[in-house]
Amino acid sequence: MLFYAKKFLWLDLAVTLILGALGCWGIKYFSVPYGFALTLASCLQGLASFVAIMSWTFAVQKGYAIVR
Repeated sequence: MLFYAKKFLWLDLAVTLILGALGCWGIKYFSVPYGFALTLASCLQGLASFVAIMSWTFAVQKGYAIVR
């Protein structure tokens, strides 16, 4: 289903917002404790995670293009 959602920008954004809202609702409903602090370490960890996921996505797409 998510691959189908990637065909249209509006559908991709709608799915992202719905999943985000469900996640926030679940955190509040189940009273999950969470802490959010914007520190240098958390920003660097977020940047490193972004680069790792981006690299993995590009590698998978390149591999798929080669196999195809």
